[in-house]
Amino acid sequence: MYTITAAESSTSGQIWSALLAMRQLDAAEDALMGAAALAGALSAESQWRNEGVSARTLREALDELHAAIAHELSEVRGAHAEVERGISA
Repeated sequence: MYTITAAESSTSGQIWSALLAMRQLDAAEDALMGAAALAGALSAESQWRNEGVSARTLREALDELHAAIAHELSEVRGAHAEVERGISA
């Protein structure tokens, strides 16, 4: 008879935690992708509208927002890949 169950118990908890982390990272990635799309659309639309703010200033601010969102999305994707590597190791 083997006594593997004790070792599997802690490993199972770690895998469960990793799967939950991946689920949360997936949700974060989805939210950031939506925000990136919205920021990109706002940036493009700002070329055509000017409501009291310099169109160039508004576009630059939106471009900065879009870049920041893209950076965060990259970080989330990196964390997601790290968790996946940990699960498959």
